[in-house]
Amino acid sequence: MLYLALDHVDKLLDRGLGALLTCICTINDQIAYLNMFEATQPWEVCVLLITRGMSLDFDRLVMPFYPAYVHFPPYTTEQLAEILVEQLGMQAAGDRFRAWLVHLHGLVPPAPDGDWIEFRSAVVHLLPEFRDAFFSPTAPQDDKMKKKLEIATSHRVQTFLNTRRRHLFGYHKLGNSIGDPSELISCTNLSQNCLLLVLAGYLASFNPQETDVRFLSSSGGLRRKKRAKKNNAGEGSATGNKKQQISQLLVGPRIFTLQRLLAIYLNLRVEAEAGSSALDLVDENSRSSETREEIFTHLATLVRMQLFQRTTPPHVLDNIKFRCLADARFVQETARYLSFPLDAYLNRAT
Repeated sequence: MLYLALDHVDKLLDRGLGALLTCICTINDQIAYLNMFEATQPWEVCVLLITRGMSLDFDRLVMPFYPAYVHFPPYTTEQLAEILVEQLGMQAAGDRFRAWLVHLHGLVPPAPDGDWIEFRSAVVHLLPEFRDAFFSPTAPQDDKMKKKLEIATSHRVQTFLNTRRRHLFGYHKLGNSIGDPSELISCTNLSQNCLLLVLAGYLASFNPQETDVRFLSSSGGLRRKKRAKKNNAGEGSATGNKKQQISQLLVGPRIFTLQRLLAIYLNLRVEAEAGSSALDLVDENSRSSETREEIFTHLATLVRMQLFQRTTPPHVLDNIKFRCLADARFVQETARYLSFPLDAYLNRAT
């Protein structure tokens, strides 16, 4: 018996790799087929799929294979505090930091299915503003300082929650509608150029940089497709001896530079404005030349919405780097909303 454990299955579903999970669930059938003429008993695989959140898509995917669900109880607040103290290296802060974590946990809305990763990201976001208070020599003995810290944390958390993704998506406009609000692109306050920047960031994160010339040429859609077919035919024999690469969709989003993002984005704008279907969507204002200030405004919005992540420190202005955090469902819905042929650009064979 071979045990195969696959963690963060929900991330694979977000990247559109449900077919891979189906292949993993049918691996015993494939082994039995390959060994159908063997006299010995073939070995079997026990598949363990680990996820932080049970979604409807995941339940439908595994239902035909009659899974056995094992629920692990969520951590208590005190256990989360101990974990974060260890992960963040804040042992020297003592009990004051643990008490602050417990207080902060009561202010942040609980995540579904006991997922504490969202709480950890909130701690990382807020910690720089309160770090000095934990290492103050007089803070542990001063109850007034503790009360002041709790009040400041409450005000800061309220501001933090008002800028989270669900508010910027316009969730408050949806009322009690059924479904995932993040899929309703028409309800967002994002401009079409900002949505196009999301597509550019997704391509920059999951397409190899060496394929930018092939996938993002300025010669037009038909000529670009012909050249891509010609390159694929010529590369068939050349890549035979190369080591097979792991798909970037499995590894996760790759970090990209601002220069590469702008190059892809400007090319996508030209391609979108040249398409007949996109002409109806792009108004006269968006066709005009866009300033770099407007592009940086779009980037700041996407970072606040946690669709983009800036990987370089804020004070570094040279060689700025980002990572796209948008999931596959959001990107596919964005492409449909813009009538943009995303599959013609996304390289799934990396």
